[in-house]
Amino acid sequence: MLAMSILLAALLLAEPNAPVMSARIEREENRLVATLSLDEPSNVWLFERSAIDWDEEQPWRPRSFEVLTPDVELRHVGHHDVLLSTDGGPVPSEVRIAVTPFTADLQRDYTPVLAFTDGTMAVYSHHFVLAPVADVDTVAAMTMDRDSGPPLRRPYPTVTFCDADGVLVEGVRQRCTSVNEGRYALFGAGEPVRAGPLTALIDEGLPAWMADSSRDTLLAAIDYYTERFGTPVLGNPTALIVWGGATPDRTGFGGSSLDDMLLLRFEGAALQSPEPRWRRALTRHLLHETAHYWIGQQVEYAASSEAWITEGGAEYAAIRAIGDLVSPGAMQAELAGIWQRCGEWLERGPLSTARQRGDGRAYYDCGAVVHHLLDHADSGDRYFAFWAEQLAAMPAPTPYPLARFTTNLETEGLATAASIIRWMNEGPIEDPQRLLAGLAASAGLDVPVAPGDSLSAWIAPSSPTP
Repeated sequence: MLAMSILLAALLLAEPNAPVMSARIEREENRLVATLSLDEPSNVWLFERSAIDWDEEQPWRPRSFEVLTPDVELRHVGHHDVLLSTDGGPVPSEVRIAVTPFTADLQRDYTPVLAFTDGTMAVYSHHFVLAPVADVDTVAAMTMDRDSGPPLRRPYPTVTFCDADGVLVEGVRQRCTSVNEGRYALFGAGEPVRAGPLTALIDEGLPAWMADSSRDTLLAAIDYYTERFGTPVLGNPTALIVWGGATPDRTGFGGSSLDDMLLLRFEGAALQSPEPRWRRALTRHLLHETAHYWIGQQVEYAASSEAWITEGGAEYAAIRAIGDLVSPGAMQAELAGIWQRCGEWLERGPLSTARQRGDGRAYYDCGAVVHHLLDHADSGDRYFAFWAEQLAAMPAPTPYPLARFTTNLETEGLATAASIIRWMNEGPIEDPQRLLAGLAASAGLDVPVAPGDSLSAWIAPSSPTP
């Protein structure tokens, strides 16, 4: 009896650490079929990642997922997608879904499928991961942030990809391959090619000038940032570069980074000709996304409301790179833009609530302003030195919360910069244009903002509020 009790207690203690589901994704001609195995009874299963697309600003799954299992429905509740049983009982333990590849860019999430011209598809595993939740009301009460609901169970479930012609993951092609983290799996004949520190799969449909410029700029960016940030702990990056087609009414530069991968997607009829403005836009985009390999992947944001640390950090890195690799004049034009736009964003509210307002671009502009001020603090030229020191202390990708950021600034003797950051993040900011003018003047920066008071009139170094 005692032995049985000990065994039962051990099982109960072990259960929270066991995956609660698994998924198998198979390619059937031009679609995918997902088989979800749900290993505990629950009336509501929450997709861990949900997002809307940029074009229609609507949930993407209803346009991509067709539930094949009878009496199961996909529903969008609040900000999140869930699976429900139509009879109100537990969702069946196995659910099959036909997936039409959704290839458009999402807001603040990874593109579900990167589709290459030759039919190769890169499919993101985490879009097939679910967790049981108590009820629909729990989901409805969640904000768009994934960490706003009940804690999701770990470890990460196994997602298995299968195809008769093999699936490529991390350089190995097998008929079936499994991942236990968010990864892209390649279906089709595409094979990434290595050149120096970069391995890349470049869409054969990409205009030739963009293919050449992308390869050259990425190589230059990797060398530039490695020299300043240090050798990346994730090793050499792999870039997947997709051509979305010569769309007549849209010109798109999409991009993100995931572990050791840079994910880039371009589209637009206008990009078929190498006009100077498109060359500049491409260079800037690639410099930003490559910077994320350090500030974004090795330094991770700890909460989505603090993503301006990494987005702004990568944005400012790109601006510095433009100054060194393109021209100082181009850098000054970029700096003028971020200061002007940041003032407009702050008039709408502080950074901490920007995402809820739909002002995600504030993360880039105001985050870059913060790093511009950091760069010119004390004796100047502090940006790369500060982050190189932080990165050197991170042997693996590490969440970097705002509190750690400000504490490290204070340790470096940059208490004023830390106070500015807290204020911009938390508010209230009654006259942001005047605030920014004061900050610029106090830092000796020549940026186009209206004249304002000196820094001492706005904020004390020891206080996060005026």
